[in-house]
Amino acid sequence: MPTRIRIDLAGYHHIINRGVDRMNVFRHDEDKEMFLQGIGVR
Repeated sequence: MPTRIRIDLAGYHHIINRGVDRMNVFRHDEDKEMFLQGIGVR
């Protein structure tokens, strides 16, 4: 079955990060801040 076309609304994308077995993804607040800077949120 072919993949459906995704609609890009004004350049916004929903990103979800979840660790294995719902464990924390980031160990330190600094790690989270670096991630957010990397995706251009901060």
